[in-house]
Amino acid sequence: MRKLFLLALACVVGLSAIGAAGAATATNDKPDQKHDKIGHGHGAKEGAYGPSRAWPRCSYRIHKHRYHSRHLDTYGPRWWHSRGHKHHGLRCPLAITKAAVAPDGTTAGAATDFVVTFVNPNPKIDGLALKTGATVEIVLAPEFEKVSDEGNSVALLQGWPQSPPAPPPMFPWKDSFDGNTITTTLTGDYGPGELGPGPKQAHVILLGYRNPTKAGCYPIKLTITPDPESKKTITRWGKVHIIPTSRPSINTMSLFSGPPGPPPPFFNPIYQTIPKGESAHQVGFYLWDAGNAPFLGVDIVMHSRSYGSLVQNKRTVGHVRIKAPYSATSFSLTTLDAIVAADTPEGPSELDTAFLTGVPVGKLLTQFTPDPNVTGRYKLVFRLRDGNTQKLFVKVVEPEKPKAEEPVKK
Repeated sequence: MRKLFLLALACVVGLSAIGAAGAATATNDKPDQKHDKIGHGHGAKEGAYGPSRAWPRCSYRIHKHRYHSRHLDTYGPRWWHSRGHKHHGLRCPLAITKAAVAPDGTTAGAATDFVVTFVNPNPKIDGLALKTGATVEIVLAPEFEKVSDEGNSVALLQGWPQSPPAPPPMFPWKDSFDGNTITTTLTGDYGPGELGPGPKQAHVILLGYRNPTKAGCYPIKLTITPDPESKKTITRWGKVHIIPTSRPSINTMSLFSGPPGPPPPFFNPIYQTIPKGESAHQVGFYLWDAGNAPFLGVDIVMHSRSYGSLVQNKRTVGHVRIKAPYSATSFSLTTLDAIVAADTPEGPSELDTAFLTGVPVGKLLTQFTPDPNVTGRYKLVFRLRDGNTQKLFVKVVEPEKPKAEEPVKK
């Protein structure tokens, strides 16, 4: 009995010593910078993005939130809701995503075609005010290869697809290409006004360039000189994620949402504000599968008011979710019938030719109808399996009351 007692006492003393040693280690050791939430240890430099901020990796650890690069396809990730900086979020790293008009703009070895977002896309926030002579310079990593002088251009957009202030070739800018340095020079003033909130994005269409042959993250440098008479410049860095093979993609387009347009800028289908009792503008999507082929025969099957599936030939290929105001009970999302050719699968998404690039694509038209009796904000999320995500925002407001007629003075 005495031996058992001594053995138990020895075990208790040993465990206490181990716990004390562990506590001392936890107190004295410095935190592991490799796993710090805000990116310490990944090339962080004081002043790069403010104190203790690093150039982000592909996982985009920003503002203590982790976002995979695929979430940046949504035009409005949480970190855009920017800290009230005077440059409307320009202190954040750039968001660089595949362009909506090509299936493989960020695929290894394919033609380069991506969008650089440098201001919050929300139309309530003004873009930059660029004066005549202002420049927007984009520098690609040396792994991007120039193979031709043809098919290269830049379009300065206002936060959504097909939103330049005029149709080509009437763009108020001209482009020049010096190796991997692309410079866009304004030939007229371009800023917030009647045609939209002003420049927020650069659609880099480089059919004469090729992406790196090795998948990974590659640096992109953006330098903007808003006023040539001022020495002030805005310089930001970002990374484009080059993927090894193309993945399924769903891409919001503005061409199918009705006026305004053509000519551009077209209607903004990503952020809509409509009066109570009316339906939202229809929204069209471009669909490609993992092999860069048109995604045909895709339909939306709603299982409840707030959840549905993207279905092709009775096979689920994606999901749809709707976040609605609390009191909303009568809202719906439907697909619009399309004329389907005899040699295509049955379903609403039909064969079309992609705007600007001419690539064959599947086109899916949708119609969202909010609750006619409720105001508030809806968020629609479309996601393809093994692919990307697109988000749409619909705000329903009270209709404006007609102004009373002023009495006629005699």
